[in-house]
Amino acid sequence: MSTFFGEIVQRPSRAFWDEEDESSDDDSNVNKPLDSNELTMKWKNEENQKIYSAELFLLVNGYVAEEYVKRVILNKDAVANIYETQPKEKSNQSSQSKLDAEVAQLYFLDSNVLLCTCKTTFDVTKSSQLIEQISPFLREAKQVIILTSHSAGSYFHEDRSELSLSFLKQLQTDNYLGAKLYGHLEQPNTVTGVPAQALSWCQVFKVPAVAYILYTDCEQVDSITTEPLRQLVSKLPVKLSQKGLIFSNERIARTSNLYM
Repeated sequence: MSTFFGEIVQRPSRAFWDEEDESSDDDSNVNKPLDSNELTMKWKNEENQKIYSAELFLLVNGYVAEEYVKRVILNKDAVANIYETQPKEKSNQSSQSKLDAEVAQLYFLDSNVLLCTCKTTFDVTKSSQLIEQISPFLREAKQVIILTSHSAGSYFHEDRSELSLSFLKQLQTDNYLGAKLYGHLEQPNTVTGVPAQALSWCQVFKVPAVAYILYTDCEQVDSITTEPLRQLVSKLPVKLSQKGLIFSNERIARTSNLYM
C-alpha cells in the first residue's frame, strides 16, 4: 500500500478483524501471475536430447540482428525449438486447445558453434525462463557471444550528430579476455530482456561472455545497416561463412525516430 508522509499505518494483526480483511482474498489475486505458460524445448531428433559442448555459443536477439543471421549465416535447419506452452491442467480445462508459440530456435552451425535465435515478440518478463532452458549449453561453452539490435532512438548521447547510421557497442563479463572491438556501452544506456539475462547469468557463473549491441537508424536490413555486423562476424574467434545479402524492394521500417 502506498503511503504519504505523516500517514499512520497500522500493523496487521491476526488477533483482530476489521473491514480491510474482507478485501484480503481479492488482494491476494493481484500477486498471482496472469500467465502461467511454460517454456519447453523440443528436439527435431530424439537422439539429440543430450548436452553438446561447443567452443562458442552465439545468442541472437533483435529484428535486424536476427534477420541478418538468418539471411547471411544460417545454412542448416534447426535442431531444436523452444515453445511457450500451456500447463497440462490448464490446457485440459480449456475448451479450445491453443497452439504452442515458438520463441527460439537452436542451430549447430558446425561442431564448435551453437546458435540460438530468439524472436523479438518474446515476452521479456520470461527471459529468465528462456535462459534456464539454454543454461546447459551456456555452461558448457568456452565463450558466449550475445548479439542484439536496437533502434538508435533509444541510444543516449550528448551529440547525436556524431553518431553513424549504424554502429556497435559492447559489454562483457569480468573474465572476458577477448579483444575489445568496440566502445563500451556508456551509462545511462542499458541492455534489457534476454541479452541482459544471458550476460548476467554468465557473469554469475563465470562464463566468459561479451554482448555486442547494434544501434540502427531504422530497422531495415540493407548494406548500410548490416555493415557493422558483417565486419563483426569476420572478427569472431570462430570463422563463419557469410552469404551475399539479397535485398528486396520492400523497405522495412518497424520503428521511427521522427515525432510529429
